[in-house]
Amino acid sequence: MSGKYEFRYGDTKVDSDLEFMTGAQIKAAIKSLVPAFDPSQDLVLEGRGNDADQVITDDQSV
Repeated sequence: MSGKYEFRYGDTKVDSDLEFMTGAQIKAAIKSLVPAFDPSQDLVLEGRGNDADQVITDDQSV
């Protein structure tokens, strides 16, 4: 994948052309690069500074 947006899952960089993705789309993108990834796991958006971490649901767009 090559795109203008990126995020990381562990040490894996995931590229996307989409500015926003649902949790399910993010999981599918990770699974395509990390076959051992278990999509039943929760995704967590790390908060900045003192902001709390946030669980990303499958239908939530971030």
